[in-house]
Amino acid sequence: MQTSVANRRANVGRVVSNAESVRVNLSEGELFAMTGDQRGTRLQSLGGGLWVTQNGDPEDHSLQPGQAFVVSRKGKVVVTAMPRGVLRIS
Repeated sequence: MQTSVANRRANVGRVVSNAESVRVNLSEGELFAMTGDQRGTRLQSLGGGLWVTQNGDPEDHSLQPGQAFVVSRKGKVVVTAMPRGVLRIS
C-alpha cells in the first residue's frame, strides 16, 4: 500500500502540498527519506540536482531539473540534494 501524501508531509518541515503532489525544498547535503511500500511514487527534480537511492537497487539515480524517477522497489528511498534541489513527489 502506498503512503498517502498526508503521511509524507510529516517527514520534512519545508513541504508544500496539494491533493496530488508534495514539493520539498532541500538544502545542500540535506536528505529526504521515505519508508514502506513506495512503488509507483514519482520523484521529479523541479530545480537543482537530486541523487536517489532505493533499497535493494544496485544503482543510484541522478536527476537534473525536469527529470523524473519512479520508485520500483519496496523499502527505504533516500533523496539527497546536490548541491541543493527542489523535489516533487506524486
